[in-house]
Amino acid sequence: YYLPIHDYPNDRTTSDMILTVPDDWLTVSNGKLVGVVNAGHGMKTWTWRQSQPVSTYLISVVAGQFDKQSDSWHGIPVDYLVPRGERDRIAPTFAHTRDMLTYFSDRFGVPYPWAKYDQTTVDQFVESGMENVSATTLTTRDLLLPALAKERLEGSDPLTSHELGHQWFGDLVT
Repeated sequence: YYLPIHDYPNDRTTSDMILTVPDDWLTVSNGKLVGVVNAGHGMKTWTWRQSQPVSTYLISVVAGQFDKQSDSWHGIPVDYLVPRGERDRIAPTFAHTRDMLTYFSDRFGVPYPWAKYDQTTVDQFVESGMENVSATTLTTRDLLLPALAKERLEGSDPLTSHELGHQWFGDLVT
């Protein structure tokens, strides 16, 4: 209810998301990060641009205090964001993301279609995950503790692969 848009799967649009937040916060939205500028008074303004039309229900904004780990896959940025203080959970939780990107790209015959892929975990998320275009949001309930990760045989892979698969079916093909 934050965006005044027609929420219907065949309604597609590009977007520019301009977010002013406290300067120690990070933001995630769809598409490419165009820039981050000092907004004064302890604030920063982030600008995100989704230049490919997407279904409006796949537009997303996440902002808060996060730890971030950056990676890449075939020149595409792949970032993982977890609540501040939970950085040690990134590796065991998202270890197979790049392999999944390769698998789905090969299997579907279409390379990953977006400018980047972010996976952000948030508290009190209603669902396990949501496949927002280029910016999946996941619940912190599925973050793995490093010491216990080996005890969960499939770990967070089912959720990660489910939401990543939607980047093609549900996002690219709507």
